[in-house]
Amino acid sequence: MAFLQRESGQIHYETQGKGQALVMLRGLGRSSRYWLGFEKQLAKSFKVIQIDMRGLGRTSVPMAWTDTIDDLADDCVAVLDQLRIGRAHVFGLSLGGMVALRLGSRHPERCRSLAIANCSSADYPGFRVNPLAIKDIVIGRVRGKLHEALLHRTIPSAVAKVRGEEILKQWAAIQEVEGLAVDCVLKQIVAAARFTIRGRLKAEELPILFLYGSLDGLVPHYNTRRMHKLVPGSNLQEIKGASHEIHVGHEPQLVSALREFCLQAS
Repeated sequence: MAFLQRESGQIHYETQGKGQALVMLRGLGRSSRYWLGFEKQLAKSFKVIQIDMRGLGRTSVPMAWTDTIDDLADDCVAVLDQLRIGRAHVFGLSLGGMVALRLGSRHPERCRSLAIANCSSADYPGFRVNPLAIKDIVIGRVRGKLHEALLHRTIPSAVAKVRGEEILKQWAAIQEVEGLAVDCVLKQIVAAARFTIRGRLKAEELPILFLYGSLDGLVPHYNTRRMHKLVPGSNLQEIKGASHEIHVGHEPQLVSALREFCLQAS
């Protein structure tokens, strides 16, 4: 466990493994604890760096209403500076993917490659989040069944049948320690609503892979396909049978996809 000192507090991060650096960035309202051990699998091939974004987990820097995705990306660069790492691969899930893309556009010299999973942007019309998922989550929150609603929308039903109870227990244990960062989530939504990538990135300058789970019940995967079209030369890959939590239940496929892509990008 390590911390980066900022003016308004500390950014928490952890490192493990050996090899080329790989930054892992979680999605909306999720700290690095919510990788649920997936980072250990990637640490067999990379030096993994997990970062808790502002307002989440063990990071004490608050998320402000004026903070942008750019600010979150700059925090990541500051962590790399403290670790004395010049360039890193970056893997971002959902909102973490937005931060990764902004890292690539603002600081391309610090990135070896970008892998973006189940993400969206404000560059095109359409639902960035499934309206039925929003309804389910709001109702679940009111009824005290938030995790069950999230399980339904972010974990494939086939995986939930086998591991659902285990996942719910893990999420509940994390929430007991960290609480529910509703205020931070709202501020992240404001930042995400303004996020765009059109004209900012070119894959011939920085290798970029867009990934999506074929059964994502939270972020419609046409978002990923549209983002792929906005970045000339980028790669697109489907993880069949995966949902929004793209790694859960499909760890070997995702590890293989990331390892192969990063190897080619190096």
